[in-house]
Amino acid sequence: MKKINIFSFLLVLITLFSCDPIEDRNELTGSLSPDEIKISVTVDGNNIYLENQTPGILPYWDYGTGFSNKNKETVYQPFAGEHTIKFTAYGVGLKGTTVERKVTVKNNDLEYFKNPDSWNLLTANGAGKTWVWDINKPNGKLWGNGSEMMNDVEWWGPSIADLTKDGVIYDELTFDLKGAANYTFVHKSADGSNVISTEKGFFKTFTTTYQNKTFNQVQIIGAGMPKTTTPGTLDIVKLTNDELVLRQRFSGYAWIYFFKAKN
Repeated sequence: MKKINIFSFLLVLITLFSCDPIEDRNELTGSLSPDEIKISVTVDGNNIYLENQTPGILPYWDYGTGFSNKNKETVYQPFAGEHTIKFTAYGVGLKGTTVERKVTVKNNDLEYFKNPDSWNLLTANGAGKTWVWDINKPNGKLWGNGSEMMNDVEWWGPSIADLTKDGVIYDELTFDLKGAANYTFVHKSADGSNVISTEKGFFKTFTTTYQNKTFNQVQIIGAGMPKTTTPGTLDIVKLTNDELVLRQRFSGYAWIYFFKAKN
């Protein structure tokens, strides 16, 4: 009987100690200082090489165009300019500590922007190009609607006088490749003397095939354009050094816009 009582007593003690939360006894607190974080960020052409050299932490990279939790990562960056790399060190019981490194890519990757050629035509080979309404267009219809694959205004379109009255005749679109594929929409006053608002965003250009026709498109992200609130993806109907015609297709109809290079 005594053996049974002793065994029962030991079992109770073991149970009591096993219920004591492990977290209360072994919790780690605090954080690393930025000086304790060791990373390597190097550039070779259009490649950025990232390496975590801090032991015992969980790495998290934010390189602007994406994220990674690898100790080593290679980032392809086709845009010239200064780029910011953010690195955060995480660990059990450690608050995340973030450091930044700035790197410079010297040149745009010309091969990346070679196809389609709309990259360079829209941006004057990356340096930046501004487009304005083509007020010299023969029929004076600078934008309007029509059938889905139209090349000119077919149904309705305002006159130059209408756009002047609406106060949008001096609106401007600018595309450049300085550090990113940048897009800027500027809305000016009715007489063109003052800037009323500026919207900054980004753009992408690519080739698509629709109804057995192959053509380039441009996707505008994060900013508007004249007379439309959701530009999204537009067809490039015509693009030369001097002319830009964009078409926004919907089911069974479209809107079309005529611009020229600003002198």
